[in-house]
Amino acid sequence: LGDIVSIVVGYYGNNGAVIVGDRRNIIFRGDPEKRKELEKELYSGKIKDDEELKKVAENMGIKIFIEDEREKVRKIDNVLVGEVKSIGADSQRRRMYLTKGKCVVVDILNDTITNKSVKNGSGIILFGNRYLKNIVQEELKKYMNNFGRMNISDVKNIIENAVKNAMVQHYLRNSILYILIENPLK
Repeated sequence: LGDIVSIVVGYYGNNGAVIVGDRRNIIFRGDPEKRKELEKELYSGKIKDDEELKKVAENMGIKIFIEDEREKVRKIDNVLVGEVKSIGADSQRRRMYLTKGKCVVVDILNDTITNKSVKNGSGIILFGNRYLKNIVQEELKKYMNNFGRMNISDVKNIIENAVKNAMVQHYLRNSILYILIENPLK
C-alpha cells in the first residue's frame, strides 16, 4: 500500500486554479491489519520522525520504504494534475484535472477508468488520507466561500498554509511540498 500519508489539494474557479501536494511516499509491506495499526499510530502524533517509524514498523513486522521524490502534482499545458495511488494486489489511482472554472476527477483501477466526474464553476478537491484531509478541510472552511473573489495567489497561500499545518501536525513535517498555480491572466 502506498501514498498512505498523501495530501493533494486542488482549487478551481473563475480566478484560476491551484494545486498543492506533498512528495512523501511510504510503501508498507506486511499484514494488512498490522499496517492499519501502524497507520493509526502514525497519525496519533506518537511517531515523530522516520527513524521512529522504522523502529515501530520493524517491531510490528512491517517493512517500509520511504522516499520524498513522488511527483503527485504536475502541469500539462494549462491543466494542473494531482494524483494519489494505492498499490497492493491492484493499482488504484485517483486523479484530479484542474483548469480555470473546471475540474475532472477520475478513479482508475489498474488501467481501467471506474469513475469520472466533471465539475464546473468553483470548488476544492481534497485527496489523501482522512486524517490529513480533515485538518486541511477545517482550515479551509474559514476561507473557501471567499476564494472566488480572491486573487489566485491569495488562494494559493491559504491552501499552502493549511497543508503545511496538517503536515506539521502529522508526521509529514519534514516532507517536501510541491505547489503549482495556473493564473488565467497569463
